[in-house]
Amino acid sequence: MAKKDSIKKTSNEETLLFNVKTKKELLRLFPKTYNHDAFCKCICSILVLVRSLLQSICSLPKNLLDEIDLDCLEIVDTKIITSQLRANFFDMLYRAPFKSCKTRWVYFLIDFKSNNDPGAVYQLYRYVNTLLHHLWTEAGEPDNFLFPCVVSIIFHCGETKFTASTNTAAQFDLSENSPLRLCIVNFSSLLFDVNTMSEEELWKLFDIVKSLDDLIVNLFFYVQKITRSEEVNEKAIQLFEKLQDKICEHKLLQYVWDMSLWYFYTSAKYFTRETYEKLVTLTKNLGVKIMSPSAAETYWSEATIQGEARGIAIGEERGEARGIAIGEARGEARGIAIGEATGEARGEVRGAANAIIRVLRRRIGEPSAELKNRIMNVRSIDKLDELLDFASTCVSLGEFATALN
Repeated sequence: MAKKDSIKKTSNEETLLFNVKTKKELLRLFPKTYNHDAFCKCICSILVLVRSLLQSICSLPKNLLDEIDLDCLEIVDTKIITSQLRANFFDMLYRAPFKSCKTRWVYFLIDFKSNNDPGAVYQLYRYVNTLLHHLWTEAGEPDNFLFPCVVSIIFHCGETKFTASTNTAAQFDLSENSPLRLCIVNFSSLLFDVNTMSEEELWKLFDIVKSLDDLIVNLFFYVQKITRSEEVNEKAIQLFEKLQDKICEHKLLQYVWDMSLWYFYTSAKYFTRETYEKLVTLTKNLGVKIMSPSAAETYWSEATIQGEARGIAIGEERGEARGIAIGEARGEARGIAIGEATGEARGEVRGAANAIIRVLRRRIGEPSAELKNRIMNVRSIDKLDELLDFASTCVSLGEFATALN
């Protein structure tokens, strides 16, 4: 008998609640290097916006869209592939049934890119294979299993246009007419590149779009475009002035505006705390609750420190020096990629202990040698996670030492 479908979904009605519950978690997951991915994942948890993306932007064939019931689009919990793909939390996975048969599904896998990554198509190919293997295993590994269609999409917003290949077959060392092409992997991803639209074009669209969904999609794109601008402070204020009447009226827009300010503050090189405080004040004057600069800094610093620590910890088995260099530069994702084939448990414990010492040093002061030794002697990763959280809130080393007993 086939096993019951174990994939977790988020229903359409719960979408906004899903965002609110997971926003803090998402922000803590991503170190500064990956703020772009955190921002995209938070926004793309809003199903009405994803429907708009799939219907009008991602160039899906019309005959395919006519067959799929996007009104029943669901978010799929990507933890299903955590054990094999450590960096899977950078992606969003959805599914929708066919109109003719509600038990047949099409999956949509979106991968966010902020650089011209030549390995993007191979990463998505690996993701798709892992997903299909999971679905087959969950069905009981039957001989007659029919795999669902998986549409992979590269969503790019970087400094330049995305020019890397989106097809694996194009990169094999074979002539175009070689009969061996029948034997190679021919996998393609769709591409949506925000850089195909100019900043000026996106600004004009704010006066043209009629639906709330289209407005928020345009805001999503525009925020990413101006983040790298030297004039981001002035443009962010102009953006608030353009949208303030609508921000008052729509909770969904309030959520996206809140996340946009966080993205500016933690990612835009020229965006200042003064501008952030001004925009927070202006937004609160509208009666809208929004994240304070101090809260944004907390999530940012916690994510950076924790990601750095885990990256170092998991990388230690292949050489501490290399693990530290890559872990500190890239945080959790790159450190995991390098260290995942090694004994993770011992390195993770050591990395978590080092992270606690680092947090205490930065927040309060240098811990004593005795306190450091006590921290390093803790062997439970669950206990270390609790202590890491407490290290970010305690008011003194003495208070922390008491909690350690």
